[in-house]
Amino acid sequence: MINKFLKTIFIGMLALIFPFILVACDVDDDSNPSVGTFYSLQDAYNEGLLTLDDIMHISYFKTGMVIEVIDDITLQEVIFPEWIYELPLWQYEMMFLPQNEWTVVRMVDFTPQFEIQELCPIITEEIKRTFFEAHRCHIEKAGGSIENIFVKNFWGEYNGKYVVDMASDLWEYGLGNYSVRVGKVFWEDMGPRTIVFSY
Repeated sequence: MINKFLKTIFIGMLALIFPFILVACDVDDDSNPSVGTFYSLQDAYNEGLLTLDDIMHISYFKTGMVIEVIDDITLQEVIFPEWIYELPLWQYEMMFLPQNEWTVVRMVDFTPQFEIQELCPIITEEIKRTFFEAHRCHIEKAGGSIENIFVKNFWGEYNGKYVVDMASDLWEYGLGNYSVRVGKVFWEDMGPRTIVFSY
């Protein structure tokens, strides 16, 4: 009687865990789904995933400086606001940005609060996996696989968010510069767009 009872319990437990055993055994490297989400720097900032201080760190690590936007003046404003003439010119400069705007900027006296650590290999693979899944159609159409994807640059980890430049040996990037502005922080960049990986 006791043996029959124990046998019934064992069969019941096996029935419960058997699907999980199948799932665990069935997962291989080629079928793992993406494990996270990518955001642009602007979207990550808008959604509160990155703070202004985080953006300043990213700018510093990428360019060695932090440039803060003070104000925008459209070219339709023929007369500049009075306050412009009161600025100490050695601290500020005018920069022409897209959308027909002159922008008053200043260099921020910024000291990073940490150094970039090496990206963990496990996280690197998860970032690659997520990037591959998001672009699988284009990558496979070009005859590539996840092996053609790599993290070109790692710009730091911010509260569990990983800021990276992704690249592939399947395509090349032009040398043209483009402007990046997130919040009040501005810099010139080139190559792949910097993106944010979050679990």
